[in-house]
Amino acid sequence: MHEIINGYYPNIFPVLGEEHEWSPEARRYLIYGFWHRMGRHIFRKWKEFPGPLFFRSKLFLLLACGWTSRYAVTGAEEALKRRIMLYPDGKMQLHHMFMESYVLNRGNLYSTFLTAENVLAGDPYRAERGNDSVQKKLAYLRHDNMQMGDNYGAWYHFFGISLYALMRAGITARAVAEIESIGSFFLEGKDRQEDYINRYGAIFGKKMKKMFKSEAWRQPLAKDARTDYMLPNPALKK
Repeated sequence: MHEIINGYYPNIFPVLGEEHEWSPEARRYLIYGFWHRMGRHIFRKWKEFPGPLFFRSKLFLLLACGWTSRYAVTGAEEALKRRIMLYPDGKMQLHHMFMESYVLNRGNLYSTFLTAENVLAGDPYRAERGNDSVQKKLAYLRHDNMQMGDNYGAWYHFFGISLYALMRAGITARAVAEIESIGSFFLEGKDRQEDYINRYGAIFGKKMKKMFKSEAWRQPLAKDARTDYMLPNPALKK
């Protein structure tokens, strides 16, 4: 157990962490893998159109394909699920998810975001995902419509893009967020709220990395700097 003093964990300090890398054997099969997925897409055995991922990082590929929960497991996923289940339905906020994962991963920021991503994005195409017990604990993030259906998408988009921004230059992460939005537009149609989530995920990851490097995390926010970011923004409903 971690020692808690005045609501804090003084024995846990943030570290950036190391991302997953390709093994030498995997690098040799990247080109083959692309053409294999292309064939499966043509014969309707693969839903998404496969992007040319030659020479791309392992992290980029796993996030793009939704495979982190298969091939980049942290080992803290089940413990995070148990902590999520302690929250009342609809009451877990983004900062709660970060806090729980951060403590479980003892301050490793890469593993903190990755663990959350793995819990949220595991098997994204399974039927009846909207009825999952974990999802029922999550606050509804979208503000453009009444709550309905699946809520995982908004959450794993935010944590996935934040994770990428944490490990990459800010402009690169923002470009990936915009490309993701463009891809979703052609596959699923325009979704303004998803665009916002992608962009703010990139911004958050960039600011988190800046806060880590400058050690600004050592200073608590002033009370007047804290906002209820979950309140609906009327401008986003237009």
